[in-house]
Amino acid sequence: MSDTGLPKKDVNIAVNHFLELIKESICDGSSVLLTGFGSFHVRTRRSRIGYNPKTREPIQIGAKLVPVFRSSTSLKEQVEAG
Repeated sequence: MSDTGLPKKDVNIAVNHFLELIKESICDGSSVLLTGFGSFHVRTRRSRIGYNPKTREPIQIGAKLVPVFRSSTSLKEQVEAG
């Protein structure tokens, strides 16, 4: 790639491997902190009552684990500054 001076194929392999490491870490219950960017972790979404849009019948939606990203303050400030 032009910014790194590395071939696109090598950058693609490195980025995909990095993303796989993040996935593995949060699936194991660990948080991943990227200083100046944000953090990835898993949160439990509580059970709730939902409604079938066709019949309007209430249905129970069970609790589940969901991935969460929280951006850092410095990233938020940089985005606001444009």
